[in-house]
Amino acid sequence: MIDRVPAAKRIRLSDGAVLHFIERGKGHPAILLHGGMGDMRSWLPQIVAFSRRYRTISYSRRHSYPNRNPFKVACDPTVSSANDLAELMQALDIESMHLIGASYGALIALAFALRWPSRVTSLTLSEPPMHGWLEELPGGAAVHDRFMREVWDRAAANFKD
Repeated sequence: MIDRVPAAKRIRLSDGAVLHFIERGKGHPAILLHGGMGDMRSWLPQIVAFSRRYRTISYSRRHSYPNRNPFKVACDPTVSSANDLAELMQALDIESMHLIGASYGALIALAFALRWPSRVTSLTLSEPPMHGWLEELPGGAAVHDRFMREVWDRAAANFKD
């Protein structure tokens, strides 16, 4: 059971953005990527369990609590988030790690693993949103466009300042 939230640390990325993270344990690193509506606290039960064997790190992505980075729309937010992960790893002196992601965090983990496979010791993905690959299927582009317009864009509009 978790009796309290571990103290968060933070790093500053090359573009000035700040990422908060929780780090606990020793051993080969395991980095946990939360889903779209979560933050570094989403993984608290897993941090306790994994930190018995691994240096476990859970961080809040660029626009997730408690980070207060200016909202900028990236050309490809998944790739941008994978680049943030690479900078986090550099700042924490991590060459390779076990990479675990849920939901949108799983999509970022997949993008990272495809770009830097030698930096991923193992990859665990839970429900990555693969709708971007719909475009490869007959009629998939229309389904993807509808999803983005009716779901993604509406949700994003509700989270703008």
